[in-house]
Order: sequence, then structure tokens, then C-alpha cells
Amino acid sequence: KENIMGFRDKVYRSVMTGKMAQPHHTPWLYALDDSLESYLEDPKQQEAM
Repeated sequence: KENIMGFRDKVYRSVMTGKMAQPHHTPWLYALDDSLESYLEDPKQQEAM
């Protein structure tokens, strides 16, 4: 049985472009920072720190 909260951690194909979304760097349940800066942050840049 799947976790009902897990659907937010999956990646989906865009209905507009057909491209697959990039996986988020943090599981949804633990992504507590909902600021614009956090949303726009490049995860590769964050890993380099």
C-alpha cells in the first residue's frame, strides 16, 4: 500500500510541454521552507555549499 503523502514526491510529465519534471531535492513532508528564494534555488548550487 502506498503512502498517501507520497504522490507529491513523484515526478510527472507536463501536459503542456511533454517534459518530465525534475525531482525535488527534499521530500515534500520535510520541505518546510516555502519562501520564493527556496523555490527558485538551484539544488546543484546548494550541494556545492
